[in-house]
Amino acid sequence: MSNLSLPSSLRSLSKKHELEPGPINGKDPPPKKGSRRWLNRDGIFLTALLIVFVTAIVVVITRVQTTPPASNLLVHDPAAIYSNGHFYAFGGADIGPGVPYYKSHGSSMNGPWNMVGQVLPNGSKTHEANEQFKKPWAPAVVEKNGTYYVFYATTIPSTRKSTIGVAASVNLDAPDTWIDYGAIIYTGEGPNSDQYPFNVTNAIDASVLIDPKSGTPILQYGSYWDGIFQLPLSSDLRSLKDPTPPFSNSHIVYNGATAIKNGSFHLGAHPIEGSALAYHAPYYYVYYAHGACCGLAKVVNTIPPADVYQIRIGRSETLTGPFVDKNGTDLLQGGGTTFLASHGNVFAPGGPGVLTAPDGSDIFYYHYMDRNGDLQDKHALLGWNTLVYGDDGWPSLSKPDPEGSG
Repeated sequence: MSNLSLPSSLRSLSKKHELEPGPINGKDPPPKKGSRRWLNRDGIFLTALLIVFVTAIVVVITRVQTTPPASNLLVHDPAAIYSNGHFYAFGGADIGPGVPYYKSHGSSMNGPWNMVGQVLPNGSKTHEANEQFKKPWAPAVVEKNGTYYVFYATTIPSTRKSTIGVAASVNLDAPDTWIDYGAIIYTGEGPNSDQYPFNVTNAIDASVLIDPKSGTPILQYGSYWDGIFQLPLSSDLRSLKDPTPPFSNSHIVYNGATAIKNGSFHLGAHPIEGSALAYHAPYYYVYYAHGACCGLAKVVNTIPPADVYQIRIGRSETLTGPFVDKNGTDLLQGGGTTFLASHGNVFAPGGPGVLTAPDGSDIFYYHYMDRNGDLQDKHALLGWNTLVYGDDGWPSLSKPDPEGSG
């Protein structure tokens, strides 16, 4: 209530009569000595008047206050799934050599969240080829026939030497049961990294959709370089459907923007990554991040708002595209409608994903920075909202977002 104040007449009266405080967190505080002396006829009138005024203030605050998501779960590049009555969230940059994951013990993605453990707590087996590939991150999660698959990335920072691998388990509550099946694709170096599209892409930021119409599992990936691609997976989700070149692929998103250098702010060419693929009849939707994602604390005062991480969208009537934005512009030709950008205390949203809730609704989740915080990547928070689809088929975020989650 720091931005709201009582009229001067009521402020002076409240000080004069020393109103007794009300309940705090459901518990009555001990009465202040002598505070009941104001309860005369005039005092009762003033009390009623103040109650009405304060109630009005509370209503106003409820409508306009910027409220951070209630989950308070620290996670960057999140992945999430609903299973056996609980939500599970995967991701995080600085907890151990594996992918940390959490279980919600509440009825929603607001938690409370408890850490279950790590997927691959000893790192990925891809480190057998290069020790720097050991840390898995940027996960995606999907379930098929009672088995849970976590797709992960490994990379050497600031290079295109990356992999996307997969691990599987039949029990999300038993973190020691994850089996690592290793890399599915390599870029920069490794098997088939000289073949298209691996010779023009960066193998991070996996998203996997089992097409509800055909049953085909699709791996979608890409960061900067030539953008975002799709590849069909084998039925067991452990390898590509086409294990040898030429590899079946669909190029669905590309941004031709050149690199930007402005003082301490740098943004590489083709700044798109972190995509998610979802289906809501009759359309397939691709959500993806555009702009600078990380290290924003150092450049927050110099970075143009349009170049801060934001989530964009396109859609298609077919699984492999072409995907277009609301104006009908192909996402391969620079299209893309802004879906969620910085606002209020929500800064640099990215890492989008979509899951189906128990009631059949679509939940859109993402990470973001608290503008009032330190803007450190490791302090990114989980945000989420229910998707609402308009008569034209385009989704929007339910309220109260994005000031809060839900």
